[in-house]
Amino acid sequence: MNKFNWIVVNLLVLLFLAGTAVAQNSGVAGQPVDLDEADFDEPSQQQQQPQRQPERQPAPAPVPVAAAPASTAPAARSNVSDIINFEGGSAGGKTTWKTEDLSDEYEAYFNEKMDHDLSGGAGSITYMRITKSNLMFGGGFHSYAVSGESEEVVQDIVGYGTYTTQIKTDKFEVSGGFMMIGFHLEMNERWWFQPQLRVGLGNTYKIQYTVIRTYKQDGFEPLVEEWTDGGSMNGNLSVIVLPITYKAEKFIFGAQLHVVGAKMTTEVTYENREKETFESTISSAVMLSVGVML
Repeated sequence: MNKFNWIVVNLLVLLFLAGTAVAQNSGVAGQPVDLDEADFDEPSQQQQQPQRQPERQPAPAPVPVAAAPASTAPAARSNVSDIINFEGGSAGGKTTWKTEDLSDEYEAYFNEKMDHDLSGGAGSITYMRITKSNLMFGGGFHSYAVSGESEEVVQDIVGYGTYTTQIKTDKFEVSGGFMMIGFHLEMNERWWFQPQLRVGLGNTYKIQYTVIRTYKQDGFEPLVEEWTDGGSMNGNLSVIVLPITYKAEKFIFGAQLHVVGAKMTTEVTYENREKETFESTISSAVMLSVGVML
């Protein structure tokens, strides 16, 4: 007998033994089953009596449902508004003197010493529309103009005397039209926050500066040299505006912070040199605004 047949025979024997054990435990192996006479007794009185059907109760009367009270909330307010804003205030920036050729000790001496702050005014007129989705768009005209002057920088020249140099930024101005997009946030019915991005396309940049040099030597009258130069160009201008406004009926009053990205670089051409440059910027403005809702 091979191994496979031997395994099959053993499985059949195990199955036969298991079936025999199950038959003995269930009483099916030919043993009689005794029945007690009590199993044939008449049904008890409780079983003979038919069960009483519960009496039907009348259906409850329907409870009237009170009508929902009318809503007292105000109707949704439309956010579509057209506004004209008049804005004015102060602006600030800086002029930096840059010397490219640091090998020239005379010119390198003025690096950073001629830097000076600029201040001036700013103004704009803006049309804006607030949509139902609280988006804002519009446009207008803006102008930023600043000026300032450096301190007098004294340079000693051994055996000759002293040079005193001063630079004045007579005027740095950026003006032109702009487009605006922003978002309208209501802190409550009266106070609004309206962050905006304004982009001026093809704005006009103008700058004018004056250089004053005074040469002093013992026994001689001071020699003063003064010349004015400048330039202009067209370029784009990006301004981030952060205004907080108060609404009073049809009028809008507010305060605004402007983050301005105006910059202009101009070469200094005195004494036939082109190694030095001015870099003037307008970086910020603070304005008050008055507007009217159309």
